[in-house]
Amino acid sequence: MIFTRTSIALTTAFALAASAFDDVYIYAPSGTGTIQVSFNGNPSSDGCLTSEAKWTANTANCATVTASSEGYIELSERTYLVLDNESDLTTSRYSTTKWDGQHIDYSNDALNLQANLGVTGENAWGGPLWFADEYPTGDGAVALKGHDFYASQQMTLTFVSSDN
Repeated sequence: MIFTRTSIALTTAFALAASAFDDVYIYAPSGTGTIQVSFNGNPSSDGCLTSEAKWTANTANCATVTASSEGYIELSERTYLVLDNESDLTTSRYSTTKWDGQHIDYSNDALNLQANLGVTGENAWGGPLWFADEYPTGDGAVALKGHDFYASQQMTLTFVSSDN
């Protein structure tokens, strides 16, 4: 299935409509937690991000992250979750990416994480759908991309706060 910005916007709209009985707010996550990875449309977790910004199915390898209210997510000491110029998830000690997510009734958890929301031009963007060429197995980890619409795995990212 091919996804465009329009279909991604529709996916976001459907997610918002599904929670019509709750108040949904979009802002940066903050606090300490993990980033869970789920198949698009599946509320349960299918793994998490490692400290190298890779998707793993082994939850023992989940990174404990710190999210600032300005939208930056730190994976380990002074190493941030960023999008590179090709919209691949990676890490950097020298640059940052602004992250936003959907908060239900002001929950600390942030669903459908998006990078550089509303940014246009040559800047990389990504989410709420993320893409991988394969499913990680065992202790393995795979890269997630923001633009690889032909990839076989279509995922969403959720910041799950341990501060609840």
